[in-house]
Amino acid sequence: MRKRITALLLALVLVFAVFPTSASAAGLDNFQKVHTYANQFEDVPSGQWYAKNVQAAYEYGLVVGMSDTQFAPGNSITIAQSITIAARLHSIYHTGIDSFTPTGSKWYSVYVDYALDNQIISGPYSDYNAKATRIQFADILSKALPSSALPAINTVDAGAIPDLPSDNSSAAVYTLY
Repeated sequence: MRKRITALLLALVLVFAVFPTSASAAGLDNFQKVHTYANQFEDVPSGQWYAKNVQAAYEYGLVVGMSDTQFAPGNSITIAQSITIAARLHSIYHTGIDSFTPTGSKWYSVYVDYALDNQIISGPYSDYNAKATRIQFADILSKALPSSALPAINTVDAGAIPDLPSDNSSAAVYTLY
């Protein structure tokens, strides 16, 4: 549960934390509420600490849930789901819309193609249904928006996050912090 919620919160921080300080920056004003949340996810009780974040992510079109009534907050986020969120962020930022239409047996293919075309990911993954690590998720998400849309709001020294490797593989996690 923690991985999926943490991943969702990172996505929300990425977009919504910059609104108050950079609302006039190009592209950020493209994020508009496109869905109405009616507490439809039966597995997201309104009293849970993450409920408002799920609501915001749904309303802004970044996530749609696992079904019309299930969000699955206990599941880990997959590589495909990570790429989907990043593709939606990138597309909305640059065009103002999320115009993806999944087709075929692999629902995520349209997002993967978009992510490859827009350098959100540098190459294909061997298993899009694999659980994304925090480093993988951060790496994918950090490439969804330009650095100008991600102003520094914290100072976190390299090596300050004890469970991350000290090599450059965790740079995207620090970028999102």
